[in-house]
Amino acid sequence: MGYNLGSNAYKNTAAAEKEYDAEAHWMAVQCDALTYSIYFGPLEALNQSRGIPLIKCEDGVVGHCLVKDKRHYFDFSFFENAKVDRIT
Repeated sequence: MGYNLGSNAYKNTAAAEKEYDAEAHWMAVQCDALTYSIYFGPLEALNQSRGIPLIKCEDGVVGHCLVKDKRHYFDFSFFENAKVDRIT
């Protein structure tokens, strides 16, 4: 599993790096049912891949882990596609 960077990620970041004299980085926030993790690293480390490989992030091969399996209290049920019964 991974996060898609899009087809123009490297072209767009190359222009921004040149214009701002900067180095492009990526950040991936992985949310599970009860926990979240955050990974961060330079775009260059992805070797032109079109996605951020979460398994490699989890294994410490790509990027740096900023937060690992921290408990969150996000209520995913708020975003379910369930019909709400209305009393009229």
